[in-house]
Amino acid sequence: MALRALVVAVLLTGCDWVDTPPDGGSAEGGGSAAGGTAHAGGSGGGTAGGGATAGGSATAGGAATAGGSATAGGSATAGGAATAGGSAGGATAGGSAGGATAGGGSAGGTAGGAATDAGFYGPTRCSTANVRFCEDFETGAFNPGRWQQVTQGGTLAIDAVHVARGTKAMHAHVTNAQGNHARIRNTTQFAPTNYPGKIYFGRVFAFVTPQASTSHNSFIGTTGDLPNPDGGSLKLNSDYALDMVNQNFVSHFGLKQGGTVLYDTGARSSKPIPIGAWHCWEWKWDGQNNEQRLWVDEVEVPSAAVLASQRWYAPQPFDYLAIGLALYHADPGITAYDVWFDELALDDARIGCSR
Repeated sequence: MALRALVVAVLLTGCDWVDTPPDGGSAEGGGSAAGGTAHAGGSGGGTAGGGATAGGSATAGGAATAGGSATAGGSATAGGAATAGGSAGGATAGGSAGGATAGGGSAGGTAGGAATDAGFYGPTRCSTANVRFCEDFETGAFNPGRWQQVTQGGTLAIDAVHVARGTKAMHAHVTNAQGNHARIRNTTQFAPTNYPGKIYFGRVFAFVTPQASTSHNSFIGTTGDLPNPDGGSLKLNSDYALDMVNQNFVSHFGLKQGGTVLYDTGARSSKPIPIGAWHCWEWKWDGQNNEQRLWVDEVEVPSAAVLASQRWYAPQPFDYLAIGLALYHADPGITAYDVWFDELALDDARIGCSR
């Protein structure tokens, strides 16, 4: 289908969707990419994905150790034959933390606000998940061979304040200003050989604090080039993302040709973001059929679905996964904003919340 025949309905209000990318990925609207400091585990001045240069110096953010003997909550020992690195399917840096309770939280390994446990929570399960990629954050440091940290006006940490599985979770903190962000990026997983069908599924446990913004912000995103359907010489660049507007889930789509923004829109759902408790988020990004889908606690959210008939062209292939928090607009009602993510998994089939 020719690009000139593409029809996109703008389904959002209260957001112009012509925004500078908050974490330095491919631009969704005109304007320069936000800089910030890229902590890539190497020398400074590197490129922070999607063509945007991350200013400032780079730091390693701590060396990750595979396995080890860190004691989880005084009773269970984290370890096992885990491997640190981005390409080993199903292996994690830090292994399994067998049944520990994190930081005085409730039984099942959750600290500070678990949703009703449907068998989703407890010990880390990366070592037995049988997926292409799993990250449980149990080493307490971001493995620089697996993750790049990208921040501006925010911080990234691994702590035990809120935990879904095991004893630790990723914590993104952002002060309230347009363009501020704190996200980690993985670029190692998205070679075409990993996902030959250009389709992949994600799963993560998310805890959004009650001080959440009501403006447009982004949690999870990807970008990549794709052939021009009109056969033009300039490639297209597409963004797919899981965002929030007015505390509802949004499936976001952006499309550029060269430096020109062609489309920047989203499917805003009627599903509010669950606040103040752990919940399981799953998504499907389908580069073969140009689709996005979302599940919360294993129940699909149809109003957030992007279907092939909408012709929201997907990246082919996806270049990276970014996860954390990015603010497109300031929110006068807050001074700062925090989210936690735990046990991120990627595969070429749906993962569910129990693995």
